[in-house]
Amino acid sequence: MTSSYGLLARAAVLGAATGLRSTTGVAALVTQRDAGLGALLSHPAARPLAALAVVGEMVVDKLPNAPSRLKPASLAFRVVLGGLAGAGCARSAGKSSAASVVLPAAAVAAAAAAASTWLGYQARAALGRRLPAAGVAVAEDALAIGLAAVASR
Repeated sequence: MTSSYGLLARAAVLGAATGLRSTTGVAALVTQRDAGLGALLSHPAARPLAALAVVGEMVVDKLPNAPSRLKPASLAFRVVLGGLAGAGCARSAGKSSAASVVLPAAAVAAAAAAASTWLGYQARAALGRRLPAAGVAVAEDALAIGLAAVASR
């Protein structure tokens, strides 16, 4: 069993990854066949679909007409997916019936997703003024994937 503090830290990292790239947190859990996911996300077809969602998001993110992640709908989507990743993380740690752990994990992950959405936007804008924008975007992709990979183990 994971300690509650370790679990909340893991949820926060998944949420942070989700704030940078909305699909990475949940996709990391799907890829790892995390036990905290429901039947739909545990289906064998979910793994390739999750990978496709991540790659698709990373491609669309580089397009000049990509919507801002700070628009209310985009931000809400990231917060919701962050919360789902946090809840899945808690459920996989054997806390499926413990609302006292699942709900805080979801809340921490959702808050981390909101914060990293804003921080990622600000960092990318600042670095993009000094470095090639595509390189900064790819570095952000790598950071999101790395965070999700570490948190989903």
